[in-house]
Amino acid sequence: MIENPKVSVCVVTYNHEKYIRECLESIVTQKCDFDFEVIVGEDCSTDNTRAIVQEYADKYPDIVKPLFHEKNVGASDNYIYVHEQAKGKYICHIDGDDYALPGKLQAQADFMDKTPDCNICFHRVSGLYNDGTIKDDLVDYEKIKDGFTRSDILMYMAVGANSSKMYRQQVINFEIPEFDVLDFYANIEQIENKKAYFVNDRIYGVYRIGTGISTSSKIIIKDLIIKTLYRALEKYPNEKPYINSEFLVLFMLDLKNKRDFKDYLYGYLKTFTLQGIFLTINTWKIRRMFRLGS
Repeated sequence: MIENPKVSVCVVTYNHEKYIRECLESIVTQKCDFDFEVIVGEDCSTDNTRAIVQEYADKYPDIVKPLFHEKNVGASDNYIYVHEQAKGKYICHIDGDDYALPGKLQAQADFMDKTPDCNICFHRVSGLYNDGTIKDDLVDYEKIKDGFTRSDILMYMAVGANSSKMYRQQVINFEIPEFDVLDFYANIEQIENKKAYFVNDRIYGVYRIGTGISTSSKIIIKDLIIKTLYRALEKYPNEKPYINSEFLVLFMLDLKNKRDFKDYLYGYLKTFTLQGIFLTINTWKIRRMFRLGS
């Protein structure tokens, strides 16, 4: 394995037999002027995913490092374990059913090199739907090129696709809560007192929308979002207006889509501030950029 990679690409995969080959191929074929490693956490799949990961580890032994769990540990623990193994100065995350486009790693590493106040960077993506339709995201780079603070992350939540994320090794460690870690939680912690940016206006990745998302999974994710927001309120009380604004938006979305909204409504009332209302109104157009696939 490469001893001192500049970039570590962390891939988490479970039952991605249909997609993992395209994912890994899109990474190992990246053209870069630096060394990178690919760490793949295979979570004891019941299909042929593990064999495909092993195929790439055999074909690219200096690049691909497989981590084969003996039993299924779940998405959160798999994510944390894989990222803990990363040695790169910069660390990327890609889900096993998504894939990168040419130039991704070079563009993000170059941006991190020249932007010292950036702890996290994202890039634009296209969404791939189950019917094969591909739609570009709605991000208007000119409107968000100045980046995001922790307040923004709390207020907008899904600023960038998780498979477009790169961050600095210095922020790899953060407090792990008693509940499963979402990318939302990781972003809140890893941004620290710096910023998150989009690297430019180009699209460097594709993520699949709706792949394997069951009703039970949506309920679990909703519960984790609420726990994340409450934990943030506890740790960062000055962020209350931004947390309140996000609760309001989540409540309105569930109300509009005729879903059970009472937990989000309770969170909104519990964190209520007048500033939360004004923040929601003033940022509504920006928020729409980050709702592709929701």
